[in-house]
Amino acid sequence: MRRWIEAGSRDLSRLKADLGRFDLVTIGTAFHFMKPRATLTALKQIIAPGGGVVVAYSGSPMWLHSDPWAKALRAALESRLGPLRDLDVAAEGVRVCETTMRDLGYVHVERWEHTYQDTIDIDFIVGHILSASSLDQIPLRERPLLSEHLREAIAEAAPSHRVTETVVVRAAIGRAS
Repeated sequence: MRRWIEAGSRDLSRLKADLGRFDLVTIGTAFHFMKPRATLTALKQIIAPGGGVVVAYSGSPMWLHSDPWAKALRAALESRLGPLRDLDVAAEGVRVCETTMRDLGYVHVERWEHTYQDTIDIDFIVGHILSASSLDQIPLRERPLLSEHLREAIAEAAPSHRVTETVVVRAAIGRAS
């Protein structure tokens, strides 16, 4: 019998006791919020022989792109929120995962990447920024004004209100033994 389990990295020991070993564990964009060594060590203990771990990221922060619309987005965000980091959490998360997997003795550690282009509109961009931001970063009362500010800034760089985004999907894949 197969079941879908949603849990956090702190639940790993309880899950092993309740459910036994796993064939596959996937971690999405949240890996950079976890403690890599502790999480991958705990996962190694609950992965069945031949099983593996996949850590995947779909795209980098939009404001890191070199396109004019992305530069306008960054400028608008920084005007309201202050300086943004240049850290590409997707590339860094996968790199840290690969390094940690190798250090912990995972086997067949590999990176998978796929690049594609997608046409998106301003509403998608604004929605993406708001959904990826906590209420601590952008309080609820500030979101409508920030949304309008972002829309105006991006529209200046992209009068059609549509842009092409290049998305790099990255994954680190490793087998526990």
